[in-house]
Amino acid sequence: MTILKYFTSLEVLVPLAIGIFFNKRIGDFIAKPFIFYLLVLSFLEVTCLFLSVKSINNHLIYNLIDFTTILFFVYYFSKFENKLFFYFSITISITAFFNILLRDPFVFKQSNYLMIYAFIGTTSSYLLFEATKLDDLYFFKSFRFWFYTGFIVSSFSTLTMYIFFDKIKTLNQSSLIVQYYSFFNFVINSIQYAAFSIATLCRK
Repeated sequence: MTILKYFTSLEVLVPLAIGIFFNKRIGDFIAKPFIFYLLVLSFLEVTCLFLSVKSINNHLIYNLIDFTTILFFVYYFSKFENKLFFYFSITISITAFFNILLRDPFVFKQSNYLMIYAFIGTTSSYLLFEATKLDDLYFFKSFRFWFYTGFIVSSFSTLTMYIFFDKIKTLNQSSLIVQYYSFFNFVINSIQYAAFSIATLCRK
């Protein structure tokens, strides 16, 4: 299963490469900030992989990945006329920051992960539902549709796994549960980044 860790960590490079190549054709205002987010995410993921290969604790980097994601949504929701989601995202980002800062930053913050991705999954689902109510078939070919879809898939699919993260990391790497976890994480990442790749191929 070790090779899956390489693929899981490096999959983010696919939508990043497509986004950089096609960034001028995407009309959605969030597309360019999203590509920058993918760039930062790629750097953090590669760093995590490097530390893992060297058997060095990489939990701080994973905490930074989660924090980077909620900061991206703070920016995104700041552009909304209705600021409710923005205020929620600000509150979550401040809580996550102090949770990392005031407690051991080299321990994976399971509570941050659950809080951040429950919020992202819920808001993305709501915004996707609201958009599809317009009965505009073009929306299904838009950047925003695949953007929301990627975050919905990754958020809700991994939340249940990370509830048991503390238990999973104590198990032997060859155990069936750990292997299932690695494969499941790889599949979800593949679906998420496939959605993001399609998003960066859209014109609007």
